Amino acid sequence: MNRKDKYIREKLNETKEEIPASVKNKIEKTLNSLPEQKRGDSTFVVFRKFAIACLCFLFVAIILLPNISVTYAETLEKIPVLKEVIKVVTIRNYFYDDEYHEMNIEVPKVEGDSESIDFINADVEELTKYIADKFYEEANDLKDEAHTAVSINYEVVVDTKEWFTLKLQINTMTGSGNTFFKYYNLNKLNGNIVSLNDIVIDDEFYNVVKEEIKSQMKKQMEDNPDLKYWIDDSVFGDDLLSIDAKHNYYFSSNYDLVIPFEKYEAAPGYMGTYEFILDKNLIKDYISDEINEILFG
Repeated sequence: MNRKDKYIREKLNETKEEIPASVKNKIEKTLNSLPEQKRGDSTFVVFRKFAIACLCFLFVAIILLPNISVTYAETLEKIPVLKEVIKVVTIRNYFYDDEYHEMNIEVPKVEGDSESIDFINADVEELTKYIADKFYEEANDLKDEAHTAVSINYEVVVDTKEWFTLKLQINTMTGSGNTFFKYYNLNKLNGNIVSLNDIVIDDEFYNVVKEEIKSQMKKQMEDNPDLKYWIDDSVFGDDLLSIDAKHNYYFSSNYDLVIPFEKYEAAPGYMGTYEFILDKNLIKDYISDEINEILFG
């Protein structure tokens, strides 16, 4: 994994925790007051140190406080039901192009009035700015020694009366290309952002999903010899396919479970990105009643 891919992966992992926007907004105001980064200066170092301190505060705010303060917990629960149709617009573009380095980043904004939507917008702003800043830093370091590129685009993959999913796709190139995803899943009925871990009540879910995906992979390879997944492969050792609580997911428009994979995650680079659709009946015994109610009405 090259340097650009490493810092993107670290940042995506860092932003996995879903943070109430009422807390995030206070920090965002402080971040916005910081001077803009210039190429070659030390602002990014200061920003990173400040961000680490912020994350420590956020841990207290979202993990400890809800468990010790009844008032705080009740406040988080009082989230309005969201509109049936959610609009997403592009509010900013980061663009740069010279002989060696190219950047094209779209920054979306979800329109709506809720803590979860505020969090999504703040998280998207932070993530896209971070990647843009790192692009400038790397371009300044490499100059004409290598070609680099980064792009970010977005897509609303699901927008039903109960559910909303926004996808960010991050494409990078330094020598070879790579692709990363970030999904924001929103339960419109209660206004909550929902991770995979939030819907699972029995850890057997992960084994069931993994075995179904392996079965689909094997079937695809039987049908097409040109396809190759790294499952039970003697060359790569143990089974590399992994599904856990932080894995990307979304529900299709008819509420089947979709598990996407990034480039190189479970197959050679030429396979690109890929995803698998799992019938909702397969997982109904392992997920919460609340989510089952959405999936099956």
